[in-house]
Formats: sequence, C-alpha cells, structure tokens
Amino acid sequence: MAGRPTKMTKQRLGKLREAFLWGCTDSEACLYAGIHPDTLYEYQKKNVEYSEQKNVLKSNPVLLARKTVVDALTSDPKLALRFLERKASDEFSLKQTLDQNINEERISGINYIIPEDAELSETLQNQHN
Repeated sequence: MAGRPTKMTKQRLGKLREAFLWGCTDSEACLYAGIHPDTLYEYQKKNVEYSEQKNVLKSNPVLLARKTVVDALTSDPKLALRFLERKASDEFSLKQTLDQNINEERISGINYIIPEDAELSETLQNQHN
C-alpha cells in the first residue's frame, strides 16, 4: 500500500536551501519553495538532522556580512574605527565615563551637564542667554 507522494522533492529541498542561505524565515522559505510550513515541520520531524542544517544555512548572511566588514577594514579607516568602537568599546567607545565632579543644571528648560568648574559653568550659561 503506497502512501501519498511527498511534497519534499529534491527541487523543493533545493529551493528551501537557497532561501535559507539568504537568511529567510521558515515561512518565507516555504513560500519560495511552494509548500506549506507544516510540510517543512513534518519533514524535520522525520529528518531530525535537517533542523540543524537549516539553522547553519540561515546564519550564512551574517557570516557574509562579517567577512565583508573585516575585509573592508584595511581600506576604510572610518569603518575600522566604528568596528573598534563596537568590538573594543572599553578602549575606543565614543561614550566617555565622566568623573564624580559633574552637576546637571537646568538652563532655560534645557538640561546641560556642566562640570563643577564655576568659570566654565558661567561661560556656558552666558553663551546660552
């Protein structure tokens, strides 16, 4: 007694693979392959290793983007600095840690962070007024 033929043909598996390499969601990949998501999930239940393969394929765009960024570091100093600001933020972050001698004052409805230096504080207030 033969069952219904599977919808998971080599052609559809190929289309799923292609879509997952693009980073598509399960729903998007199924739409591209012309199957219902339930068909994919049933296939995964019967082929347990397929879920892991699918997840590896889905990470492909991130790997490509990472490689592109790293390759461009040598030719783009601005990109290199932005990369360091994110990956080595302790040393290269644009956000600086301010010491304890900081006051927040309200001038004309705008918050400013002004150092405890009275002369600098007065200069900043006069420039705003």
